[in-house]
Amino acid sequence: MRRAALGIVAVLIVSCGLLLALWLAAPAVGLAHAGGVAPGQAGGQKVAFFESVTLGADDSWSDVVVVGGDVVIEGTVTDHVVVVGGDVTVRKGASVGHNLEAGHDDTAIVCVFGKLTIESGASVSGRAVEVAGGNSAALRNAVVDPVVRPWTLISVILWIASTILIVMVAVIATAIAPKQVAFVGRRARRHAPSSLGWGVLGLFIGVPLLTVVLLVTVVGIIVAVPWFFIGVPLLLLFGYVSIGALIGRLILGGDDARRGRVMLAAVVGVVILSVLRWVPFVGSIVVALALVMGFGATVTSIWQWRRRSRGPAIQPGWAPTATAAALATGGDAPGDGPPPAAEPPSAAPLG
Repeated sequence: MRRAALGIVAVLIVSCGLLLALWLAAPAVGLAHAGGVAPGQAGGQKVAFFESVTLGADDSWSDVVVVGGDVVIEGTVTDHVVVVGGDVTVRKGASVGHNLEAGHDDTAIVCVFGKLTIESGASVSGRAVEVAGGNSAALRNAVVDPVVRPWTLISVILWIASTILIVMVAVIATAIAPKQVAFVGRRARRHAPSSLGWGVLGLFIGVPLLTVVLLVTVVGIIVAVPWFFIGVPLLLLFGYVSIGALIGRLILGGDDARRGRVMLAAVVGVVILSVLRWVPFVGSIVVALALVMGFGATVTSIWQWRRRSRGPAIQPGWAPTATAAALATGGDAPGDGPPPAAEPPSAAPLG
């Protein structure tokens, strides 16, 4: 346990150092992608990721597409403006969409998870659509920034809090059920496609369907609330920790199911997954895959444990075979291990 504790402390120190390095490097990365718009520049399309764009009064573009940044328009955009995860401000004297065909009611501005502001005196031909803009700040802090701009201050605070929480969950889960965590991780490794498939079916079909069925009846309502708000999150967290333990064991090596080794592997794995969240878009996809695969592996493992706990039916007066006895106890059936050594021939009787 002392080695596991020292390993956990070392992993946390390294992850904090990496977090600091990534945070300091984020502005440089943003500047490398930003290039800006030179005064008086005209062109076809302006596409930017994780940066804010300002179009001056002398700038002219046909289309502007920005993900993870704000847009301020003081010049001309002849066709469309599309912004996801940022605010759009059209200043007085700016022009947007004047090349759109008249009478077609085409959309000139689309702002998703952001606030759209069109100042008096601005000219916008076509529709201006704002999607989920009423609570743009809260939605951006909770949903958009951790995915597309994970280095912002709010995202860093949420990252630290969630990492500490998942490390605590990993320690508690491996302290209570280390063998089960290791078993689910091994199953996810050996049956990755089926674990992912069962996770998708379970999360997106099984859980909603079962919840609806429970809500239909009065008695089911009492069960549905703890099932959906307690049972499902616990299954997701247990599966996520198991995937983390699998990643940690692949890095650390060995297949030891002792509590200390599984705990260290789980902490290493979940911290690695948390660090991967710093990669925009890709990190969130990896975490989502880990959650879904872990959920599927956990559900199928529980099903397998229940089948093993029941065991084969034994009729009165019938002696179970070695195969049935092994399966009933969760062991290996004869033939799964090495063949038994041949017994030496008995000595011939003396005449």
